[in-house]
Amino acid sequence: MINLLLCGNKKVFDGALTQLISILNRTNESINCYIFTMDMARLNSEYIPITIEQVDFLNRVLKEKNAQNNIIRIDVTDEYNREFKGCKNETAYCTPYTLLRLLADLIPDIPDKILYLDIDIMVGRRFK
Repeated sequence: MINLLLCGNKKVFDGALTQLISILNRTNESINCYIFTMDMARLNSEYIPITIEQVDFLNRVLKEKNAQNNIIRIDVTDEYNREFKGCKNETAYCTPYTLLRLLADLIPDIPDKILYLDIDIMVGRRFK
């Protein structure tokens, strides 16, 4: 089992799809993918969570390759606000979604061993 962590909003869907396909094509192991998302429309109207429909589509793509593959969408808006609301990184050149990976140890049921990947990472060789 490969445990992955991806983070982002509605706009990362295409990147997540491409990334997951690149992984699927280079492993026979089952994939358990967690996607952290949040609603940050208070900062920018485009900062809305990845939708359940988008995650359902990703899940169908993964399950076509291996029925044991799974994607779990986790809204971490509350955790983000508790830990980072008002910090300087909210207005940095990158989006606040880059901070979501830092919340992994606060989320119940996240495996002890998980690989975080930026959405723009593609896999070109065997993945294990």
